[in-house]
Amino acid sequence: MKTSPTYEMGIQEFNSLCDRFSDKYPGYMRFLRDRVEKYLAFLKYPEDIRRYIYTTNSVESFNRLLEDMRQSKRGIFQSERVPGINTILLYRRLKTGRWKKPIPHIASKQYEIHQLFAITFKMEDNLNA
Repeated sequence: MKTSPTYEMGIQEFNSLCDRFSDKYPGYMRFLRDRVEKYLAFLKYPEDIRRYIYTTNSVESFNRLLEDMRQSKRGIFQSERVPGINTILLYRRLKTGRWKKPIPHIASKQYEIHQLFAITFKMEDNLNA
């Protein structure tokens, strides 16, 4: 599904997969089908930036760095405030360092991404009017 060329084909593949398991897990398959748009939303973006959208690598990396901080303090923080302070400091360090420059593929598609958001929010505005 994550390699589907279009959103519509991704939904078809998703439904085929759910069909395979619907007899064994009917409730869970219903649960998944109700949320298919959320799971496959990344397929609406240009193909060459999808892998940056569906992955959780940056989140996992951030959590790993926090865990490294905790381990460097011998497995505990001195108070409940310390993890919050460390999180802010880590975020600032990443924002001024590794995360300072956008991913080149995403930067090159920035106009298309803005257009997708403009279309989405304009449609929502028309529905609410």
